[in-house]
Amino acid sequence: GNFHSAWVRLQEALSIERDLHGDTPHADVARTLYSLGLVVLRSGDHVAARQHLEESLKLSQAIHGDTPHQDVQRALRLLAALDARDGNYKSFWDTTRKSIDMHRAIHHTRGLSALPAQLDMMGLFLVERVLSVKSQCSSLDHLVSSALSFRGRKRGVTLGRSSRSDGAIDGVPSSSCGSSRSRGATTP
Repeated sequence: GNFHSAWVRLQEALSIERDLHGDTPHADVARTLYSLGLVVLRSGDHVAARQHLEESLKLSQAIHGDTPHQDVQRALRLLAALDARDGNYKSFWDTTRKSIDMHRAIHHTRGLSALPAQLDMMGLFLVERVLSVKSQCSSLDHLVSSALSFRGRKRGVTLGRSSRSDGAIDGVPSSSCGSSRSRGATTP
């Protein structure tokens, strides 16, 4: 999606809501902060996402106190995913436990009926791990491409893109991470 446009509109909404409600904790401000956290998380800015989500959580907890509420539970769930992404597994499990307990309290579920919430959290953890590996592979692809380009310039050879449909550099697969194709292999 168009993350920048969403971010701009949410920032405008947040400014209006803060002008309207001042320093008083309000659910609209908390929800807008949550939405901002979600948008910047999806755009890849994990630090800003954590800041928005933590502020949303603080406001939601100030509003709802110890009463389980979906706004608190949603912020906890995304913060747990960020903890998993950052490799902070102790915090991940603690935050996950709080989120699942809150989900159970909100929806009055126990045993097998609580399984969807638990699977949701495990799924978030696995998705974050996959995205982390994908990001590392992308970085490796860029590094390999840069190294080949540098090596080619050093030798006085110009490495250009081929006219192949996969966009690979001649003789190098377009994705070196996890690729089963060997160098020089052609694609069908």
